[in-house]
Amino acid sequence: MIVLLVNKYLHVTGGAETVLFKQWQLLDAAGHQVIPFAMAHPDNVPTPFARFFAPRVDYERAGAAGALREAAGILWSRAARRGLEELLAGRPAGGRPQVAHLHNIYHQLSPAVLAPLRAQGIPAVMTVHDYKLVCPNYRLYTQGAPCERCLAGNDWHAVIHRCVKGSYAKSMLCAVEGAVHRAMRAYSSLALLISPSAFLRDKLVRAGWEARRIAVLPNPVALPDERRSDDGYVVYCGRLVPEKGLVTLLRAARQWPGARLLIAGDGPLRAVLEEQVAGAPGASVEFLGRLAPDAVAGLLRGARCLILPAEWPENSPLAVLEALAQGVPVVTTALGGLPELVTDGENGRVVAPRDAGALAGAVAGLLQDPALAGRLGRAGRERMRERHDPAQWLRQHERIYTEAMG
Repeated sequence: MIVLLVNKYLHVTGGAETVLFKQWQLLDAAGHQVIPFAMAHPDNVPTPFARFFAPRVDYERAGAAGALREAAGILWSRAARRGLEELLAGRPAGGRPQVAHLHNIYHQLSPAVLAPLRAQGIPAVMTVHDYKLVCPNYRLYTQGAPCERCLAGNDWHAVIHRCVKGSYAKSMLCAVEGAVHRAMRAYSSLALLISPSAFLRDKLVRAGWEARRIAVLPNPVALPDERRSDDGYVVYCGRLVPEKGLVTLLRAARQWPGARLLIAGDGPLRAVLEEQVAGAPGASVEFLGRLAPDAVAGLLRGARCLILPAEWPENSPLAVLEALAQGVPVVTTALGGLPELVTDGENGRVVAPRDAGALAGAVAGLLQDPALAGRLGRAGRERMRERHDPAQWLRQHERIYTEAMG
């Protein structure tokens, strides 16, 4: 089978690309041919198809005024459409793609890439990694709290609340983007949407997508060698942003005297967090910065537990999957897709968001009882084996592709 993989980046910037490259690896190993299409970028992995890629667009550096100048491309990128048309017309070695699998195409590529696929009769499916199709700021979260105001199709709430980076201009642009794409039914030619969580599937259905056009396929994770150590420390892995619940985490950590809390990741909240822990009682807190994947895996291997005190509806965070695959129990909150991954008392602890006392107690119980942590960790690893096996994940995709091709 020849599969066209479409994503705006062809290098790892987050969970979507991690899943993309895992998919590419699995397809290759199974004997399928992969043809990538993305936006040009110096960090992309090398590929002979790079000459067809859409020109690089960096909205972050352009700022609000630059983003407005590029509004037409966000709504419908002629450059991305033209690049994909040229790739398909170039008769790639091995033949034309039989199916296309889209991942994150918003802004830089836009749904314009669906046009040449329709024209050539190539069926397309898309994995939805976030809430962008139903929420202008991707997160179902604004002004410090979960938010579903735009689910009914009124994207103007994003402008009223300045949901996109606190900017009226960027919020207006994203609101227009959602409204225009909905009006033109820009994604209607997709054969299927693939959601990593039932929570996200349900939000899509509430927003008007047909349930029969959405398949729930949990993200895959490979089981490493059996966990080799438990050094007793607590780990957080992820971006340092308010919605991750890090302020609540640090309040909870004051109740863990003698414990170590290792924070891996970076983000705009780091300076504030470092100031809060300076001279504070309780756990010793170390900020490790952003780590390479191998270093994260090593960090998890020695952890008593992973903690993700999310205050927004996480979809399917890879840090949780990787910890559970290592046999590390997870302490998290009952938001979004997290309860689909962690069951309280079975493979971790689930507490209410923003409740520093409950969070402190859940982690303290694991710090005081390594046998309990071991039992929960083993159950988590078994759940990953049963529900997130990469080989099974690939087979499910192969079935979807076959059905899409008719």
